[in-house]
Amino acid sequence: MAEENKEQTKITEIGSVLELVRGISEREKFLEFCNTRDFEDAMYESIKNIHLTEALRKDIEEYIENHYEEDKNLCFALFFMTYTICRKMKNLNLVEYTEKHVDKFGGYKFFEFIELLAYYNTYFDNRSRKKIIRKVKELSESKGVNNVGNAVQTWDYTKHGGVINFYVESICSYYEECLQERDDNREILEEAKKKIEGVIGKGENYDKYSKYHLTLGRVYALLGDYDLAETKIHEAITYIDKGEQQERTIKEYEQYLLKMGMIKLYDANDKKIKEVEKIKMDNIKTLSLITGFLGFLLGGINIFTEVKETKAMAFLMLTYVGIIGVLLGVMLVGVKLLYKEKNKKFTAYTIGILIAGLAVVGLSFWLLFR
Repeated sequence: MAEENKEQTKITEIGSVLELVRGISEREKFLEFCNTRDFEDAMYESIKNIHLTEALRKDIEEYIENHYEEDKNLCFALFFMTYTICRKMKNLNLVEYTEKHVDKFGGYKFFEFIELLAYYNTYFDNRSRKKIIRKVKELSESKGVNNVGNAVQTWDYTKHGGVINFYVESICSYYEECLQERDDNREILEEAKKKIEGVIGKGENYDKYSKYHLTLGRVYALLGDYDLAETKIHEAITYIDKGEQQERTIKEYEQYLLKMGMIKLYDANDKKIKEVEKIKMDNIKTLSLITGFLGFLLGGINIFTEVKETKAMAFLMLTYVGIIGVLLGVMLVGVKLLYKEKNKKFTAYTIGILIAGLAVVGLSFWLLFR
């Protein structure tokens, strides 16, 4: 009953909506204002007072069609208001809605952000996500001046908290589904962390936006900082606006705690798999060393079958023993490097065998040419 009373006290008539939104569209330097986070905040505050019925949405669409040429800024603000409400309620095809209005509002720089956000909320395949990341990155690095009709428009999205958060959020969404790609792209995640930390650290109430803290928590989770991730997500929950959407938003944020748990489990399993793979590779390398050593021994035996003279046989045997010592020493050095052995006795034995082998080889040649 209380919820019904709240809905009944909200604006449902086009006249009252126009009065409310006109207060935003008539702001001084609107084309500069609409490219700031303050524009979004003003709109979010306004829509709290509006109950967008189907009849009201049709009235707004009709007003935009009939009065676009008279007041473009008001119609753009009405468009963004409708878009924002429907995005939160998830009751409208946002891509179709933005495409329907691109001819009217495509000149507004902020429309690019709106359009990309629509794609982000509609297409979830990895190819589309990567494309969105690329385009949002370009947008978050852009600033400039151009004209909308006879008016001058300015923007600097390098300082726009909403655009930067969207860029980092897009990165999180992609790598949460492609966890195996993180190791090769860790610098992207580190850059994303710095960007969203920079936004929160600016102050200007950015440090109180729950979505920004949630995004930072998601980045921490992807980087393996699970304790920080959990702390930041819980902190984000404390900043959620108290209102009719609060309970649903809390549940949405709590889903990321579950997702963080799955990332942690994935990383633990991945670490074990890599340890097993390393052991297998180390075993293969050790086997290769032993096989090479055995190959030399077998080859040496064939040499002895061809020698008939006693003196030559003695020289070869002495040389052979020395070379075996050298090879054994080299093999032990390989094992030492492979397993990062730091035992001092092992090192001493290895050096001793090498020196002994070299000494025997040297002795054999001395006897031969004496």
